Amino acid sequence: KMQSNTYIRPHSTLLTLAGLALVGTLSACGGGSSQASAKSPVPFIDPVIPPVTTTQFDRIGLDVQLFSNTAFNSTGGQLGATLGSGGNITIKNLDQQLPDHPVLNYNFTFSSGSFGGPLKGNLVTFVQGGIDKEINLLSSGTTKNVQNVFWRGQNDPTLFGFGAVGYAHKLNAKNWPISGTGTFKGKAFQYIVDSNVASPSDTTYALYTSDVTASVDYLVKTISIAIAPNPTFLNSSGDPAVTTLDQSQLAANYVLTDLNLSGDTAIQRISDTQSKSGLGLFVKEDALTFFGNNAEELGGFVRYSGDVNTPKGVMTRDQFVSFSLVKQ
Repeated sequence: KMQSNTYIRPHSTLLTLAGLALVGTLSACGGGSSQASAKSPVPFIDPVIPPVTTTQFDRIGLDVQLFSNTAFNSTGGQLGATLGSGGNITIKNLDQQLPDHPVLNYNFTFSSGSFGGPLKGNLVTFVQGGIDKEINLLSSGTTKNVQNVFWRGQNDPTLFGFGAVGYAHKLNAKNWPISGTGTFKGKAFQYIVDSNVASPSDTTYALYTSDVTASVDYLVKTISIAIAPNPTFLNSSGDPAVTTLDQSQLAANYVLTDLNLSGDTAIQRISDTQSKSGLGLFVKEDALTFFGNNAEELGGFVRYSGDVNTPKGVMTRDQFVSFSLVKQ
């Protein structure tokens, strides 16, 4: 469940025309004489409009714990994050607790390097001391307002999570176009997990990166996302069956419809029985949002899921895609 925030709509405090006239009159006459007032017209003074805060630092992501109470435990959506001194990011999980879906309390801090500018290369991986986490940062080299983060337990692969972390745009703080389209491009993590609650030791993991393109249609209020058939393999464990397949099958396309661009920061949809990935998996959950003062970047995640036959028997396959994109 997504943590929902209510934002106060931006507003301006405008001086009344009468007040402006009085200020102008007193200022022009140096004390208020009618003679001075008659010599020069009251000047027009532009009202001072308070600056509008259009972003908040946040994480749109998903946290996962395999084999905890159920075969698969996760919370996703608008999860929260803070940016501290020296580029230190604290990611949170603010999802509200549900009776059958306990909160994954994965709140920790890591160094993001030079947040606000391109990362060196496309991928940075490091182990953060003291928190037993491996942190992976992925950049297309162009995003300035959002970082794509994938983390996992250094000694426990059943714990992992994703996040588009950065300056999320408040959707109700922008005058959105009423027609036309916008194209966003960038990179994604793909994490393919095959698991079986009856045999946890058979779980396999495979990590990739992929190119992603998103098209926003402001007239019909849709976002079409295309995950390219060009994955780059990074690493794996447990001899995953997916690595033996035609890797173009990791491609996927899906469309979010009926967008509400005047609500919360995050746009979220749970379950979609229509959109399939190239691996034959259905959308289980997803969330995304725009980033930056002008909503010039886009980030989020999608999770596909389904049962598949593997050499180890029938397994539940989850395909996680976490992306950060920039407007072209």
